[in-house]
Amino acid sequence: MLGHSFEPAHKDTELLFFYSITLFVNAALLFIVEPMVAKMILPLLGGSPAVWNTSLVFYQACLLMGYAYVHFGSRWLGNSPTRPGAS
Repeated sequence: MLGHSFEPAHKDTELLFFYSITLFVNAALLFIVEPMVAKMILPLLGGSPAVWNTSLVFYQACLLMGYAYVHFGSRWLGNSPTRPGAS
């Protein structure tokens, strides 16, 4: 192991904290905006339960596509966000 330089452990902890906060804020904003937009378009499109359900399915599908994009993008690019500092 000679010649290898290791980063301090506190850097990984700071990065993990930053990622955790970012994910939490992202999820909170998504689930605040989702019902707000659905309630705004509900009267414009007739107010039926199908409009509400379609809006929720749309947002959940977008969330799932975003997760898939990050998952497969990181695999194709060779960068694994689940293992910070992995070489």
